[in-house]
Amino acid sequence: MSAVRSIDSAAGGATAFQVSQLATLADSVKIAQSTYQSALADLHRAQDRVREAAETLAAAQTRFQDACPVAFGLAPANIGGNPVDDWLSARCTATDRLAKSRASNLYRDFIEWCAASGHAEPHTGRWHQTRFGRELTERGFFSRKDSEGFTVRVGLRLAERERGNG
Repeated sequence: MSAVRSIDSAAGGATAFQVSQLATLADSVKIAQSTYQSALADLHRAQDRVREAAETLAAAQTRFQDACPVAFGLAPANIGGNPVDDWLSARCTATDRLAKSRASNLYRDFIEWCAASGHAEPHTGRWHQTRFGRELTERGFFSRKDSEGFTVRVGLRLAERERGNG
């Protein structure tokens, strides 16, 4: 404004050309302000969309984690399945129908495996030996007494013992 006043004073007033330039500059400022306001509104809308997308992503990840915890590095205990099935897959072989294993050795290995692999604490009464035996029977591993009077499971062998003996 001081430059305009000095021009006005020196020239005896603003010329039409100067007024036109000032009007053009004022219009440019108005356009820039409008563009800024519009961009700011777009930014706020984009931030809202990002927030919504983040919430949707978090919900989807939670659903996926609940459905497949192993993909997130969670211990098998968090799967909520039956640890007997996991133990059978991890520690046993069932390829020899004539194989016999002492039930007490199988149960001891199951308890140790549960503790080592992060499954639910087996000593809480949930996995007593009778329940463990029933679970094996349901899966086709029947029990009988061997010649020494020990209960054995037929068709099931601890994989480690098989490798150690073979």
